[in-house]
Order: sequence, then structure tokens, then C-alpha cells
Amino acid sequence: ETCYQSEVSSQSWWEADLGSDQFIRDIVVFFKELEENDLLLVSVKDTHGNNVNETLKADKSLKSSWEAVNTLARYVRVETVSLKRAKRLTLCRVNIFGPQVWPKPHLLQTLVSDAGESCSDSCTRHNMTCEYNFFPLINNKMAFKQNSINCTEYHDVEMYKDMFPSYVQSGDNGFVAGSCVTTKINELLSCSGRHTSYLRLCPCRHYRKGQVALPVEL
Repeated sequence: ETCYQSEVSSQSWWEADLGSDQFIRDIVVFFKELEENDLLLVSVKDTHGNNVNETLKADKSLKSSWEAVNTLARYVRVETVSLKRAKRLTLCRVNIFGPQVWPKPHLLQTLVSDAGESCSDSCTRHNMTCEYNFFPLINNKMAFKQNSINCTEYHDVEMYKDMFPSYVQSGDNGFVAGSCVTTKINELLSCSGRHTSYLRLCPCRHYRKGQVALPVEL
């Protein structure tokens, strides 16, 4: 595995340019001799340089991993916020969806359904189809912000319900109105789920009528 090191500094940083917005699964940073109260700031930015995800991290282990970033972004930046002494930062990899994933993430069109409407119906109403494979791109907190939804609360839950990710329009299932809810159970992500109190966050894409597409091994 190829890794890249920053200069030795008390204000070390590196930034990776992925060339275009990509779906980032996780970020893995290797560093040595991190000490008590040392802090790192990890941020990912879109093509326009806007922050879409940011995490402050303190860890005394040799390896630190930010799992499940799960967002579209172009730039990944790691910088030291507080170090007791000069150190190097080492970039080893940024995992993104590869060519084997279909459809391509840039085809995603996120819609907010009406209350009680499924994603299948919402996408169809806008002359699109609900793309189940895109759910991981929007089953996260930042997806609500990127779609101009202001969440009064955020919950990532293990409930056996099929209507997440959703915005709670009127309080139900223990959530107050204005809450944004995602699911930890990927098997329950569904185009057909609906609830009268919820506005679904829906992963849609355009298609040609009668079009059938099958993934193939290249």
C-alpha cells in the first residue's frame, strides 16, 4: 500500500483531491506517537470547497480510522489542531465507490417525498425511478443538510421500520417533530416504505422508458 507523509511540523496537514465528487466510504489515517490531548481535524469538502463533513478526533493508537463517512465529496483534509511536539501525518488511503458500482453516484437525484408517500411513488411522480443502490449515499446526517432540511434532532436507529431515512413531520415512534432519522440496518432501506408522519429522503435517477440495465463483469 502506497502512503504519503507530511513534513515534520506542529501544524501538519495533507489534502487529497479526488478529481471530482466521489462517494467516500471511510478515511484511514496512520500516525505515530500521538500523545495525550493531541487533536486532529478531518474534513471533507465538495467541488466548490464547502465542508460537508467534519470530525475532531483524539486517539492515542497507532492507527486511526474514520468509518462510515458515507458522503459525496471531492477534497479530504486532515490537519493537526493541537500537538505537544512536531510530528508527521501519513495518508494511506481514502476508500470510495469503484467502477464496479452501478449506477454511478453522479446520477443521484435526491427528492423529499410528501407525507405518507413512498420513494417509489415520489420518484415516479417526478418522472424518475427510485434507485435502491443509492440509499447509502443519503442514509446519513449530512444528506439532510445538503437538501436544505433543518433537523431539530438527529437519530441513527436500529428500528425494524422501512421508512428511513426520513424527516419527522409530526411526532411519532418516540421522535419529536423536526427530527431527522436514519437507519443502522441497511437491509431495511426500501423504496416502498411509507408513513403518514414522515417525509422520505429518496434516491432517484432518470431513466429511459423500457430501459433494462444489467451489471456485467468487465
